[in-house]
Amino acid sequence: VWYMFHTSLNDQQKALFVVRLQSTDLDGLTVPPLRAAYMMQYRNNLIGKHFKTLMQTMAFHVQDMVTPVQFDLIKAVGELGAMLWVHEIDNMEQYLGDLDIIIGNTFDAFAAVDPTKIIKKVKLHLLPHIIPDIRRFGPIIRNSTEGFECFNAVFRLCSVYSNGQAPSRDIAQKFSGMDRMKHILSVSDWF
Repeated sequence: VWYMFHTSLNDQQKALFVVRLQSTDLDGLTVPPLRAAYMMQYRNNLIGKHFKTLMQTMAFHVQDMVTPVQFDLIKAVGELGAMLWVHEIDNMEQYLGDLDIIIGNTFDAFAAVDPTKIIKKVKLHLLPHIIPDIRRFGPIIRNSTEGFECFNAVFRLCSVYSNGQAPSRDIAQKFSGMDRMKHILSVSDWF
């Protein structure tokens, strides 16, 4: 949705969107401080926290910049994101029923804008499978991969400081050394 939106804007509309997004009141949202100019500058290289912010706030700023069917899609995806980012579910059956309706609304909105996205995008294919996963494992936010993205910097540094002959081996040796140091400092047993 973000790609569809930002590629349809001209430079003046991008500047207007940045001003609108930066002026967003973040009270009540679980997002880091907003850096709208950064997000627009690096619009093709955003990470999960940026997409979470955009999903929760975009609908308030873009109504006059997109077509009505695109606006319906932005609202549907925003509502889906809000339903998925919950830490605790009080009434499981009601939550799953509401989520099923919102997933259907999201598919309907994608079908109105570009039906081929439903077939081509793996994340859209996974949406119907979320309901059994939540029933079995609990809130889907626990399965977030963003927490593991912090290791990318460690991998990058290990690779940068490698001699380039066998970077995988150098990274494995570096992680082995870090694990060994963690073990020694925590005074623990291997088994």
